[in-house]
Amino acid sequence: MEQNNNEPGQNHVVKTKIWYYGGKDEILNGKNEILNEKNEILNGKNEILNRKIEFFNERREFLETKFDNYVIGFSVLLFVIGGAFVISQFLVYHFMKSELS
Repeated sequence: MEQNNNEPGQNHVVKTKIWYYGGKDEILNGKNEILNEKNEILNGKNEILNRKIEFFNERREFLETKFDNYVIGFSVLLFVIGGAFVISQFLVYHFMKSELS
């Protein structure tokens, strides 16, 4: 760009434009720094949420396993009670049969 030294203020205008664009770059760099910090914060929040999801998935699996164990235990208990009832009925039948004869 040619500079005409005969015109007053020409250097000032050029310097102002350079300063302005330089200031714009500084503003954009500042905005980029802010966005980078926001991204770091969001990444931290994502890590926390992922840990919470992991924890709740483990908790759900634990509760499902615990529930399955209770179902199995209750089924075994019903089987034992049913078996005891059948055995008692068998014994009563034979005891009564031997008493009657």
